[in-house]
Amino acid sequence: MGVISLKDAKAGKSYVIRSITPANDTQKRLIKMGFTKNTALTMCDRAPFGDPIWVFLRGSYISLRLSDAEMIGVEEI
Repeated sequence: MGVISLKDAKAGKSYVIRSITPANDTQKRLIKMGFTKNTALTMCDRAPFGDPIWVFLRGSYISLRLSDAEMIGVEEI
């Protein structure tokens, strides 16, 4: 399986971050939150209307907007 956007990830699956598309301050904020290359995460769930999503990353549950999740390229483990 190839690299997909975190926005399209399936709930309950584990992924590895492969890329973060540059978007100025947003990219810096994501990196500070722990979204760095080769980091494993688990896609937990989506809100009832699809936005935001929840991921488990580095021992914490993080809520993320779909517009931010779209910038993160992941590959299923």
